[in-house]
Amino acid sequence: MTIAKTLAASVAAIAVAAAPAFAGSTPKIQKEAVSIAGYDLSTETGAKIVLEKISAAAQRVCDVREHRLSLQDHAASKTCMAEAMNAAIAQINKPVLNRLYAAYATRKF
Repeated sequence: MTIAKTLAASVAAIAVAAAPAFAGSTPKIQKEAVSIAGYDLSTETGAKIVLEKISAAAQRVCDVREHRLSLQDHAASKTCMAEAMNAAIAQINKPVLNRLYAAYATRKF
């Protein structure tokens, strides 16, 4: 399974993008812009808010649902979300956000 992803960034916004690859589906790149304007990423409070926004966007882009029809679909959505979030966090690349995301990823992926 190959999951394609692209990211577009500007000073104040990032785009979470991924192509969920579920059984019987044709992968299509989905994008969602996430504004990070106005958040101080040098503080835990600002970084937590941005991490939550990125996580929510990745869940929507990767079509993460509580109940999947198959284990393969569940694994595909989890992989999609991890790859989309990894790319978004790497693109922002702020120490506090990176540290919070490392702890988040350990629990979620």
